[in-house]
Amino acid sequence: PLDAAGSPAPEGSPHFTGCLSCGEAAAEGRCCNTCRSLIEAYEGRGLEWKEVLHSDARCTDAVGCRVSGTLRISMVSGNVQVALGGPTARSTEGGANTSHEVHAVAFGETVPGVVGALDGTSKTVRQGSSMFHYNFQLVPTVYMDIAGNRRFTNQYSVTHSAKNAMLRSGELTGLPGVFLVYDFSPFLVVKQAKAKRFMHFLTSLCAIIGGAFSIASLVEVVLNALSDGVRKGALKV
Repeated sequence: PLDAAGSPAPEGSPHFTGCLSCGEAAAEGRCCNTCRSLIEAYEGRGLEWKEVLHSDARCTDAVGCRVSGTLRISMVSGNVQVALGGPTARSTEGGANTSHEVHAVAFGETVPGVVGALDGTSKTVRQGSSMFHYNFQLVPTVYMDIAGNRRFTNQYSVTHSAKNAMLRSGELTGLPGVFLVYDFSPFLVVKQAKAKRFMHFLTSLCAIIGGAFSIASLVEVVLNALSDGVRKGALKV
């Protein structure tokens, strides 16, 4: 779980030490040290649990979670869903809050110096419950360094859309969450790093020296013209 500042809120923090009571859903030998366990206890007793979301520190201090992982997928179109199921630990006017920040998304091996187009993206839900769709167009890519080592990955471009899934009556028209939809290009791109040869360096050096001489010659012509003009003007006087 994360706290309101987005920092990890471990169960060893002051709000989660010992065996905390389950409130109205208390049962012998049962501890409710997290918001989820508290909600499950209320549900198990058939009690209304939405009120504890705003009144109990176990819910108000843990307002989100961090999702990370690696999936193996086939090179065909597909999607990955990060959606809310069961009791949720945070709500926005009765709806599930799907605000999120994407730290990094990669399809394949990571390549030093290559930043994903979606990295660092954040979305905030102010009202209702939203469905976020990110559509990826993947291009299989092979990176080869100077030593000939290969990295297999996928470059991608991404578009996104959002939809409020909550009606005015409080009913949902869809599943709130974040959906990553991807599709592969039939082409393969190979990027290879090559060291510059000495002749390339020598050619560049000659071009720089030649350019310097050309500018020096131009400056000399301009100065001579100005000097001749001043000298002629002095003779006329």
